[in-house]
Amino acid sequence: ASFVNKFGELVPSTVFLYAAPFAAGPMLAGLLITAGEVVWVFTIFLSVVLGIMVEMNFSFIVVAMVGGIAAARGVFGCEKRNDIYIAGLRTGLVNAILIAVLITMDNQYTGQVLHQLAWNVPAGFVGGVFSSMFAMMTIPILESLFNYTTDVKLLELSNLNHPLMKQMMVKAPGTYHHSLAVGTMAEEAAGTIGASPLLAKVMG
Repeated sequence: ASFVNKFGELVPSTVFLYAAPFAAGPMLAGLLITAGEVVWVFTIFLSVVLGIMVEMNFSFIVVAMVGGIAAARGVFGCEKRNDIYIAGLRTGLVNAILIAVLITMDNQYTGQVLHQLAWNVPAGFVGGVFSSMFAMMTIPILESLFNYTTDVKLLELSNLNHPLMKQMMVKAPGTYHHSLAVGTMAEEAAGTIGASPLLAKVMG
């Protein structure tokens, strides 16, 4: 608040709203919950609650809702850790585009369009990137608290540099190659029937 009071004429107060990692909530929900309907309901509920907290800022509600859905969709069925960071970049782009459209519509007659765009659009993009970083830092804690295995944990287990895999490679090379073959076949079969390919591969 003190920062806004001091630099309010230069920096719009909405910058701090759009730069916040509000999409981290839907990202974490998308990683922890497999039911898409539940994630959608959570995202809508979260965006409305956040909007109420900022005095019913309609533009922020829309950005939080659409950006949250994009974030949750981006992490759904991730196959490698970088997918979460890519989801953050996509969320940032969605936020930036949506913010640009909303600001242009709200300020087209006030002469403040360029000033608002120059601050809020980059803030929206940064918010999406921050969301992915926050999600990556938080997901291990939630996994430990709830004893839940997410796709991120499965990716770690599927790493061939895992100590158990290295030990198997040396002491039981036949079993090692057989396990890789079973994992590959299970992955293909799971993808065909709509199950989780990553989970099937790791179990194999």
